[in-house]
Amino acid sequence: MTSKLRAAWQQFQVDAFHARHHQDSEAEALAALAEAHALMEQDSHLHFAHNPTPQQVEQFGEVRRIVYDALLPPVIASLLRRIERLEQQNQHLHQFLDVMVAESATLRSPSRASP
Repeated sequence: MTSKLRAAWQQFQVDAFHARHHQDSEAEALAALAEAHALMEQDSHLHFAHNPTPQQVEQFGEVRRIVYDALLPPVIASLLRRIERLEQQNQHLHQFLDVMVAESATLRSPSRASP
């Protein structure tokens, strides 16, 4: 029993390590980044308290372009990689817990509880 649990724990640790250190392919990272960028574009709106002058609109457009093109992509890519790794670790943890539940069920089998 303990050897099976130790083996399951060891497998969970190995899987979690691989999930943490797995390098995503460049194509997957770029596709996820493009999808996130498209969602940001859909959700963004120009909000001004009054009727803006053309200079204000141009300045806002420049700031928005710089932020979207230069600052956000690395941050979003990093966050998406982290989320993906956490989801993988969560899946591995569920697999480990399934093994533990199955092993604990064998301990409480009816053959052991017979009078």
